[in-house]
Amino acid sequence: MPYVKEEGPSQMIGDLVSADYGWSWSPDGKEEAHIFFKAGKNCEGYFMNQDILEQAERSMDILEKYYTNENHVLIFNNATTHLKHADGALSARNMLKGISKVGNNWGMEVNV
Repeated sequence: MPYVKEEGPSQMIGDLVSADYGWSWSPDGKEEAHIFFKAGKNCEGYFMNQDILEQAERSMDILEKYYTNENHVLIFNNATTHLKHADGALSARNMLKGISKVGNNWGMEVNV
């Protein structure tokens, strides 16, 4: 019977599953893409973008090695990935909300 989670440590598992092949494992079960982690700032941390990338790479390696005659689509639904962008990419979050001093807009000289 499900119950409300109380305060304290928890262990979580991130995994990928296929409708045709099941969990993201090799046929012999020796290679797998799942990740175990203990959520929270006092444990191992949270499931972050880097973890998702590593898991996707492991899963793709398994798919390319054992299921070569198939087309595969990986779909992720994780709130962390919704905001991810390339390191150093421009972000509207860091843009000015108004016009700065005359002649100094957006880091370049502007004649007004």
